[in-house]
Amino acid sequence: METKNPEQKVLRIKRRLNFHNNYIVNPEGTAGGLALFWDDQLHVSIESSSAAAIFTQCHLKDRDQKMKITFLHAPNVFRERIQLWESIYLASAHYRLPWLCLGDFNEILNHWEKEGKYRAETYRLTAFRDFVNQCSLMDLECKGCSFTWSNKREGENLVKKRLDRALCSLQWRITYPEADCTALPAIGSDHTPLLLSLEQPKKRKRKQFKYEAYWTDEADSKNIIADTWNDPTTQDLNLVEKLQQVQTKLVQWSTSKFGHAKRRINLLKEELQHLMNSKQTHGESAQEKEITKEIDQLWRQEKMYWGMRSRINWIKWGDKNTRFFHATTIQRRCRNQITMLKNESGAWIRGEKQLQG
Repeated sequence: METKNPEQKVLRIKRRLNFHNNYIVNPEGTAGGLALFWDDQLHVSIESSSAAAIFTQCHLKDRDQKMKITFLHAPNVFRERIQLWESIYLASAHYRLPWLCLGDFNEILNHWEKEGKYRAETYRLTAFRDFVNQCSLMDLECKGCSFTWSNKREGENLVKKRLDRALCSLQWRITYPEADCTALPAIGSDHTPLLLSLEQPKKRKRKQFKYEAYWTDEADSKNIIADTWNDPTTQDLNLVEKLQQVQTKLVQWSTSKFGHAKRRINLLKEELQHLMNSKQTHGESAQEKEITKEIDQLWRQEKMYWGMRSRINWIKWGDKNTRFFHATTIQRRCRNQITMLKNESGAWIRGEKQLQG
């Protein structure tokens, strides 16, 4: 957070909030200044810092997991923001751990992230998007308040923007699939605080039936549909009941045929390695070709599975990346979850019991 206060006052706030550890970048006069607080559940190593950013490596002790986190408060001057983007990109080029980058970026990614006078300058949006793409980051899409900053003015002079956000690498998103970010109401500040949760309360839900795209490659699927639909025992059922019977048969067939795809791929790889290491006098054997063909087919099914769930239709099967599809699926599921609601008194409530009540 930007402190705008001397170290003594920041330390008093830390003690009042019951944090045990801190790192402080002192302000220049009454402007700027950064403060980072954490408790003993984390081990935080400060790798470097500047007036606008703190670069850290965090170790989650209870999970025994490590990640890179960059906390920032971008400058108001565009040229200085560009310099900050460049410094972050250079630092991230050596990252091998999951990476999270969050704070006040002082820019928006899309025109709809601003309301009020004057349209956002396109060159600024383009520069910020270039930075995000260059660093291979994705937006966590905060829930809660749509805008994270307001000039607090009235009428036509009111301006609101989404300046604060959390960006993450593909590796981070896959490592923490349940993580979400909520922009809480701004109280005592012109910025809203961001609340980042790595996991959500576990709750059971009924699995929704989906017709898998890769089933169409199997002749058995058509036979199962036809046989079940024309089965004499289903003739007295109505349309919905017959469809449910078809769904049940397809799920049973798919589970038995594709349920252990990853295990099957690993076994085939071992078998292929054994064949390739054996002495051969006539080049690639027919058995090797069959194994390679089966592995390719299993990979195709896996990619189609995640591609269908990602709902990105502009990527063809042959061009897709399974990790990317997986991450976008995680993103969409988190976006569709309702984790908090505002009650009649205007207070935000969280937790499954409170939401059900």
